[in-house]
Amino acid sequence: MKTVLKVMLGIILGCVVLIGGCAALFSSAVDDVQNESDRTAISVPEYGSAKVGTSTRKQLEARFGDPQTSNEVQAEGVAGIPESDFEQSCIYYARRGDLARLFGFCFDRDGKLTSKASY
Repeated sequence: MKTVLKVMLGIILGCVVLIGGCAALFSSAVDDVQNESDRTAISVPEYGSAKVGTSTRKQLEARFGDPQTSNEVQAEGVAGIPESDFEQSCIYYARRGDLARLFGFCFDRDGKLTSKASY
């Protein structure tokens, strides 16, 4: 009976170690994705600093770095973005610290910011 108990405890301990290891790997992977996203993301104050009518696309890209384009966002299937954005010249930045949120900026033909939104 003692041998069976030792085997069962060994199996339970092995399962706990396996589950703990998987959880640690998953957590590390999520952190890596978040860190990568944050490298190309902007903060709420940065989003707020973009002024409709005065900011230009060139200014925003110079301050915030390379954005995602409408085509890239559309290909990812991000929900909540109006179809009209895909017909305009719009760019998108991830929200720093939040993988599921985007900030969108749309521009007229002259490159002036005409609208911005959070998705």
